Amino acid sequence: MEPLEIIAARLRSAGAVFSVHAEPLTSLSFIRPFPPGVLEDIARMTCVEELFLGGSDLTDDGVATLTGLTRLTWLELSDTRITNRAIGIAATLPQLQTLMLYGTAIDDACVSIVSRMPSLRTVGLDSTHISAKGLASLRKARPYLEIS
Repeated sequence: MEPLEIIAARLRSAGAVFSVHAEPLTSLSFIRPFPPGVLEDIARMTCVEELFLGGSDLTDDGVATLTGLTRLTWLELSDTRITNRAIGIAATLPQLQTLMLYGTAIDDACVSIVSRMPSLRTVGLDSTHISAKGLASLRKARPYLEIS
């Protein structure tokens, strides 16, 4: 397996910003779209707990590469090209507490998936295609879920 230092250097050159609060690295964000291969590098960093990929050209297939990040508690996917399929993939992340989906193409079809994510505490759904009826259904199913 490749040393974390080499992966981290490659991620930095691709535009990653690391927020290291403790060792090992727990938070990673990108300030620009990333080149091919970066998602695979991120997927090797299993210690990451917070991942900010908003504003990138991320797709459902890209989200699928991240399923091994079982420590993720925060996932930012706002303003990406994801669809409802990515929500099903994100639902497999066992510790996910915050999922930001602002400005994505998701719709009412993902409401039942979000409502069954047991560790989810906060979800950002502004500027999506989820209807008022879908939001009401989610609030009824998960009354303590913070929806913004």
